Amino acid sequence: PTNEFVAGFIGEPPMNLVRGKGQGGKLDVGGTQVDLAHKLGDKLSEYEGKEIVFGFRPEAIALGEAENAYHLKASVELTEMLGDNANVYILMGEEHAILKVDPHDIPPMDSEITFSIPYDKVYLFDGETEEALMEAINSFHGKKTMVIIAHRLNTIEKCDIIYEVREEKLVRTTLAGKTVIHG
Repeated sequence: PTNEFVAGFIGEPPMNLVRGKGQGGKLDVGGTQVDLAHKLGDKLSEYEGKEIVFGFRPEAIALGEAENAYHLKASVELTEMLGDNANVYILMGEEHAILKVDPHDIPPMDSEITFSIPYDKVYLFDGETEEALMEAINSFHGKKTMVIIAHRLNTIEKCDIIYEVREEKLVRTTLAGKTVIHG
């Protein structure tokens, strides 16, 4: 997903999004410190003290500790059988999340579990600037025609034409840095 909105909107159940601040190269994800070096590499220092959103899809997890993965701890609040899978509603510190598991692997209610998320199945979003969206836009800039719907103008600042719509009315057009206000 290119931004938090899409990540939380697509999928059932939607992606789990946990907010935290980067500190010392780590992020507190529901009470567990995860090392961000696997995802950020050389850019790690750029996110020191900044809000980061740690995202993972409910079906991308494995119960227990898997290799090449983040290991998180949680308590089981509720389970829901859905036929070929089950949703496990968990609490990680103060953060709620949903895990999708095989119905034969449902952990007991009120139990403490460890689950793993492969490094390549974790999505990080800049909590302030929606940098994931910016990187996607910048990579296509000048190469493709794109239509982008955004809720913050700073996420689309490099677009050639920006139409601002409020209450179903065109209120402003920006083309090549020049703005026209519509009555």
